[in-house]
Amino acid sequence: MNNNLIIKLSNKESYYIVAIAPYAGEKYYITNHLTNDASELTDEFIVFKEYIKNEKILMKKINDNDLVCEILEYLGFIN
Repeated sequence: MNNNLIIKLSNKESYYIVAIAPYAGEKYYITNHLTNDASELTDEFIVFKEYIKNEKILMKKINDNDLVCEILEYLGFIN
């Protein structure tokens, strides 16, 4: 997956991929949540971790604020 793409999760929510971060041997996606009709960005950003299962890409929301900050700092989004 590349950044600047829109992904749609199985729960029908859509996210715009702002950046992809290989961090600590894992792949993380920095995203902006889109409105229900996927026409506009919202103020909500979410960091997802990528998992591969049965050759499918799965995404899990990261709820650990310390890890989110580490990833954002690593990418230069925060100092």
